[in-house]
Amino acid sequence: MEVKDVPELAEGTSLIWKTCLENLWSMEEFIDRGSYLRPLNLEDFLIMMRWGIKKGNLQGIFIKIQFAFLGKPSGKCYFSIQEEKVHMGLGEIEDPHLKILSPYTLWLDVLEGKEGLDVLMSERKLKIEGNPSTLSTLKSLMRHS
Repeated sequence: MEVKDVPELAEGTSLIWKTCLENLWSMEEFIDRGSYLRPLNLEDFLIMMRWGIKKGNLQGIFIKIQFAFLGKPSGKCYFSIQEEKVHMGLGEIEDPHLKILSPYTLWLDVLEGKEGLDVLMSERKLKIEGNPSTLSTLKSLMRHS
């Protein structure tokens, strides 16, 4: 690990502890359950997304994803990878390759594998616009893919 990775590691560790506190679990229980992070706000969601990317696989990757979340929390945020760097923020990104409109907790369920994306789309519980291969690319870059 390089020194520049320490702040990112601290953010990720903080998210793990927040998840444990929210569920009244010990760290051991979190690990034993094979639990996933359940960020409570959009800022932590973006940190989770960045933390979940395998950094060695970013060469030649260019994706821009816009999220619009309903429910609690609600709002817009974006996530992109360009020139081997992860970018993220609240608000909107120009010309996204993919737009995801979903209730926030439902999208977390998709990320955890509790809900199937195709089923939710056919039931119109969430909406995806744009290039669906962007989602496949993102999934291939994730640590838990």
